[in-house]
Amino acid sequence: MEIELERNGNIDISIIVPIYNAEKYLSRCIDSIRRQSYNNYEVILINDGSTDDSEKICLAYEREDSRVRYIRQENAGVAAARNYGIKNARGKYVAFLDNDDYFNYDFLKQIMVHDEQNADILLFQYINVTGEHTKKQEQVVLEKICTESLVKKGEYLQREMFCPTSEAIKQSTIVFPWGKAYRREFLLENGIHFDSRIKLCEDVYFNLKAYEHAEKVLYVHYPAYFYFQNIHSAGKGFNPKVVEMEENNIRLLDEFVNAKPRNKEYMKAYDNCLCFRYWSCCFSYFVHPQNTKKIRQITQEMKEFERRTNIRRAFKTLPKIRKSMEKKEWIFLMAVKYHFYVPMLLVARKKMKLSRG
Repeated sequence: MEIELERNGNIDISIIVPIYNAEKYLSRCIDSIRRQSYNNYEVILINDGSTDDSEKICLAYEREDSRVRYIRQENAGVAAARNYGIKNARGKYVAFLDNDDYFNYDFLKQIMVHDEQNADILLFQYINVTGEHTKKQEQVVLEKICTESLVKKGEYLQREMFCPTSEAIKQSTIVFPWGKAYRREFLLENGIHFDSRIKLCEDVYFNLKAYEHAEKVLYVHYPAYFYFQNIHSAGKGFNPKVVEMEENNIRLLDEFVNAKPRNKEYMKAYDNCLCFRYWSCCFSYFVHPQNTKKIRQITQEMKEFERRTNIRRAFKTLPKIRKSMEKKEWIFLMAVKYHFYVPMLLVARKKMKLSRG
């Protein structure tokens, strides 16, 4: 299928799709792009070393549609795949699509409708898909902060990434690269890319840098993106490597945050972020039922993690951030703050075993 490009042969939007063993959902993903009401785009499919039939599916689309470009790389992770896409994109805007998600019909059209606003980043609503159920995520607070004064907008968005202050923000896409459009020259001029050193939550670091440099961020009241939430995702399971990953993440985040003076509200929000990062370690490793180590050994590992990351400095904010955390998370971290490791580990492990049947 040959598509005549508009604007003297220029491409308006590059859609970057990193792919890994996605044969089950990949056709739905790509078809959602090809069914768009706006046609001046390119699709960059980047196969990150899949071992299933993902390549066969991609090659079929590339043969059928001249807008589709297929690239295969050795397994290097989603960060490397997205970076390759940014480097090779030709569109004015870049949009990311995960291989099991899909676009709403007018997403690309809505990007170009707002082109004259000259925004560096456009944020959209999204629809959460769990099995056969869908739920539109409203972003009332985002609509307010992204259409008012632009003063310190980037720093405000960074704070909200660290410490969500409302349900609207908690349900928004400000953390993730999907559900957005980035002006490609803005990314290139400011050296904004995904850090391949980060193996967990690489999205956070990318958007922190993006909001740091953005002069204008625009909120668009349109549910552009269907986010497919796999209830059987392996990301919710036991991960012995999470401690090392989080130590690396915290080190890089510290470097970013401390690179320039920050106000008290910003640092308070960052401390909250560190508390959540610690909880993720506890949930995925320290108190997970599959961790068969003795309580005493786990306690020692937790203390070593605290020492290496200096994360205890963040515990001072715990009394003030109760409303932004689930009750069980807050109680667990408060117990750790006051060194009640053993009783809290015993209780947490028992509750996790019961919840998993």
